[in-house]
Amino acid sequence: MNYVGYENICRALFYKKIAITKFGSKNIFNKDVLKINWMLTYRCNYNCSYCYGHDNDTGFFHRKQDILKATEKILDLNRSQFEFGLNGGEPTIAPGYLELLKLIATSTKSCSVVTITNLSRKESFFEKIAEMPNASSLRFHCSYHFEDGDFSRFLNNVKILADAGCYVKIIILAHPLFYYAVKSFTKAAESLSAQIKADCQRCDVVLLPIKEKDCNGFYTLLDQRYTNEYRSWLDEKTGFTKNIDGSEKKFLLMEVSDNNTKSIKSELVYLNQSILEKYSFYKFKGMKCMAGYNSIAIDPKGDLSPAVCFRGKKKFGNIFDSEPEFFPDGLICPYEYCTCSADYVLPKYKIS
Repeated sequence: MNYVGYENICRALFYKKIAITKFGSKNIFNKDVLKINWMLTYRCNYNCSYCYGHDNDTGFFHRKQDILKATEKILDLNRSQFEFGLNGGEPTIAPGYLELLKLIATSTKSCSVVTITNLSRKESFFEKIAEMPNASSLRFHCSYHFEDGDFSRFLNNVKILADAGCYVKIIILAHPLFYYAVKSFTKAAESLSAQIKADCQRCDVVLLPIKEKDCNGFYTLLDQRYTNEYRSWLDEKTGFTKNIDGSEKKFLLMEVSDNNTKSIKSELVYLNQSILEKYSFYKFKGMKCMAGYNSIAIDPKGDLSPAVCFRGKKKFGNIFDSEPEFFPDGLICPYEYCTCSADYVLPKYKIS
């Protein structure tokens, strides 16, 4: 489905002309895929003023051997596919990160792994990743932060990973007080991405504005410090991304019911954050969600939750000292909003 069609569906949902009966990644429905969202540590080597995902005061690291043992425990589960997402804080500073990455990349099981990183480690660190077996199977979502980032090192590290065949997504956090630096860096990043693609490698650029909380406590409002000129430039640059690598597009199956005729229609759509927010299209309360079966979330203490949205609210064991338990029939979504893109893709069904 194209962008316009997707927006039409979202508009119809917003005005309650149709209702969702089924939603989620087409690659997960009726399959035993396990998505593992693993927050390795709260610690970060940056201290960005707008970040709420790190804690350098009480954050800690687990021992390398414990991390590797826990990973082997996950890979021993009877699943057809494992999709790891490593994040933090800054996951690359966690002890054993390189060994963890290698363990997943060289597993005989069907695995994928994406690391969400600020890409701030020295070039020699990422050269070790480039030399790993199956390095081309690794994916990196790399966010550039203007308060602490090193312009040259970041782009050098992007090239090291891309030259090794890794998929690299450059995510530019458009700080409201760094307008001209953001424009300059975006131009350089887009130029590098074009060069990498010309060499038949994979690299995309995404520009993300800084958001503030809305009345419901979710980060959907544009930071008020943006000038009108800056906002206009962002509007121009952050339209629907048509060139994202095919492996990165989230193809979602959306089945909807017409509220008048009751007819059922299925569509394939691309996940697009701006449209989701525009039409408040992340409301699945009361639907059955396959959180706890197709996904687990691991916090820095090792505590297990069914999905990111349940982290700290619904625990079912600890990856370091117990076997993971699952909810084969899924769970009923108790939340007014789905707040994490990692959870959007989980299969959801309307309960008749």
